[in-house]
Formats: sequence, C-alpha cells, structure tokens
Amino acid sequence: MGQCDRRGEQSGFPTGIFINPPTIFHETWWLDAVAPRQWKEVVSESGGHIYGCLRYFEHKRAFFKICSHPPLTRVLGPIVLAEGSKVESLNRAQFRTVKDLLRQIDHFDYVRFVLDPSVTNFSAFQSSNYLISLEHTLILDCTVSVDELWRNFKDK
Repeated sequence: MGQCDRRGEQSGFPTGIFINPPTIFHETWWLDAVAPRQWKEVVSESGGHIYGCLRYFEHKRAFFKICSHPPLTRVLGPIVLAEGSKVESLNRAQFRTVKDLLRQIDHFDYVRFVLDPSVTNFSAFQSSNYLISLEHTLILDCTVSVDELWRNFKDK
C-alpha cells in the first residue's frame, strides 16, 4: 500500500479536485495483481497534504533501470490534486506537482508512460526534457448497445 492510499471516500486516494484523475490502473489492487512487489510510488507533499503521486513499475533490462507502466496496464501517470478555482492557479499547481514527481524519478535510465487521454497539460514533462508523442485510442460509450456502436462507426 502506498502513501496515496491515505483513504479518501471510496477510491482509496486523497479527496480533492483532481486535475489528473486516477484510473483503475492506479489502484493498489491492480498494481499488486500485475506487478507484485515491483511497483513503487513517489509523492509530492507539503505540510502533510498530498498534492500528487506517481505510481510506476520499476524493472531492469540488461543494466538499464527502467521506470514505466506494468504489463497489462494501458495508462499510468501522475495523479494531481489541486486547490483553487482559477485556471491559472490550477495550471501552476499542476506544473509544480508534476515537476516535483518527475524530479523524484530522474535517476532512471529510461522512463516511459502512456498517459490517460484526459491529461492535456504536458508542460512539466516538456520542461523536464521528456519526449512527448501521441498515441491514438478509441473511447467508446458503453451505455449504448453494441449494434448502435457499430452503426456509429464510419463505413469505408
């Protein structure tokens, strides 16, 4: 169990405004299932308040230390909580928190994360000299029937 598991209500994460929200792949039970005793986390904390955490899979390939997402895990990246209501304040808080988390994993030889599509601000990654690339995904509305999903795909 990590520090991010200081219990919020139902998710297991601290409560607050999530700028980068946790996914099922951030949950402790998931990481324990796909990477037992191989996942770690770093936390951005000030005054006993957690502002963000980054869970990751630590492994080696040859003599390289690698930080990435574990097997069977589609997305994983920083979880960021913020206080405030102004967009500029939230962006600054997100930048500061993600930058702090990335600083804590800078000892790895190789770092790779696929972020959730809801993450749209990459400035902390760019200012930390990370290479940013795009991977496409489909997000389907699971509340409609399979037939309706197929009807909504474009014919070629």
